[in-house]
Amino acid sequence: MPKAISRRWRNVHWFVVFMLFSLLTAPGSAADPVLAQEGAAAQNFPDVPRIHVPFVPETSGNDPVRFAETAIFWFGQVNGNENYADTRIGYNNDLLYIYTAAFDRQMWYNPAAADRDTLTDWDAVTFYLTTGDNATRYRITAQVTHWQEGAAYQAAWQDDGSGWAPSNLDYSVQRAWRGDLPNDNSADERGWAISAQIPFAALGLSGPPAADATWRLGVTVHD
Repeated sequence: MPKAISRRWRNVHWFVVFMLFSLLTAPGSAADPVLAQEGAAAQNFPDVPRIHVPFVPETSGNDPVRFAETAIFWFGQVNGNENYADTRIGYNNDLLYIYTAAFDRQMWYNPAAADRDTLTDWDAVTFYLTTGDNATRYRITAQVTHWQEGAAYQAAWQDDGSGWAPSNLDYSVQRAWRGDLPNDNSADERGWAISAQIPFAALGLSGPPAADATWRLGVTVHD
């Protein structure tokens, strides 16, 4: 059944991982932290997947990391009402890079300036990030767009101890899509991609985490 603006499907896929930071200087040289080196949260949830996040700074061009060498995981499936997504993660000396590409046969976004509380009513991705045990939790949501300026289609929150509060977190988002046209169900689309670049300084760090650090990441794809 095709979607229409007046009646959108509200499927959600989500995935949670522990991120194990590795100093990767060449393919296959990543450190392999043992469970004893992980934070308490990781030890309490042994069934949660672990992703080794490589240190892959780009030395040429404008990309922050060497994309082909980033870590990858995937979830979901492709059919008329559900999406499949790949997520890639890497870091350099200055920032954490998170990228999600969704195979989406129908892309929908709000053509008007979006309100942060309704971003997930349309095609969007949410990244949940915790930078270690007892650390502050962050949440970033970015919605798909056509040609509009993206700043009105993204928002950040920070856990203040009683819930999610709007945050002025310093981060940047990039978007891309392929297909016919968003907000048009006359033909199937191919999908969209959204990446977030989060400076370590914005997370209160003076640089990248230690090579055996364990962070938590959750990814939700909103359809």
